[in-house]
Amino acid sequence: MKVLLFLLVFFHICFISFSQQEPIFNLNETNQSFYNPSTTAVYDHHLVNTQYRNQWIGFNGSPITYLLNYEMDIDKINSGIGLVAMRDEIGLNTNYTIGLNYRYTFNLGEFSKLSAGIGINWFHQRFSNGWVTPNSTNDPHLPQPSNSSWNVNSGLHFQRKKLTIGLGWMNVISAFRNQSAHHPYHKALHTNLFADYTFEVTQHFALTPSFLILTDWNRITSLLAVKGLHYNRFWWQIGYRQYRALNIGVGIQFWNRLHVGAIYEHSFAQYLVGFNSTFEAYIAFRLKK
Repeated sequence: MKVLLFLLVFFHICFISFSQQEPIFNLNETNQSFYNPSTTAVYDHHLVNTQYRNQWIGFNGSPITYLLNYEMDIDKINSGIGLVAMRDEIGLNTNYTIGLNYRYTFNLGEFSKLSAGIGINWFHQRFSNGWVTPNSTNDPHLPQPSNSSWNVNSGLHFQRKKLTIGLGWMNVISAFRNQSAHHPYHKALHTNLFADYTFEVTQHFALTPSFLILTDWNRITSLLAVKGLHYNRFWWQIGYRQYRALNIGVGIQFWNRLHVGAIYEHSFAQYLVGFNSTFEAYIAFRLKK
């Protein structure tokens, strides 16, 4: 527990927060394999998850993200496989991601497990309108109408009783561009760190603090959250995102299978006055181990 608190304080204080190129969900319990393939089917025999995120509601061209992922545990060979598909709209830019993940788990004793994962995804970026220079001449340094690439992701995931720690690496198209007409885009290696710990407060109530940190080692974004689970059925969550954004969410579980949740985030940043609201929702079908 001391290690978890140290990591939380260190990353939260020592870095400055900036936006990342990949979308960052406040509701990330059911889509962790998007960031870290080693979490593929770690918690469930089967998982089908659909997710929606609308950031800065009311702003023309605001980011809107749709995500779908499926995961299946293959217990006989200590493995898991999964598929992920995402559509991310930002202004005139639309990004598509389709990926395949694989996870293998090593048993480290009665209470500890270490999983390693690898993922391969196809990324496609498209601009709905062409770029025009002031004098209407062609400039080879401007982004092309579309761009595609294959990327490899990897990660590690550690479990011991009520503690989980995940470390993942993603190859993401960088927001910055090379000054080359032949290679207009380059990839940036993004690192993410996730950890949570569950306290069984009573027989029917559990409290789970968690954090998710993503960085390309130039910029960093962190999410801090506390989740309460009542009777293993009803949950609520409060969280904080840099810069100055608070969120609150609620959810319910039906028939120990169907999970539904939604979260609202409000930003207090002055440059977002009038567009402070972000909304997320998910529907997931889960068969737990």
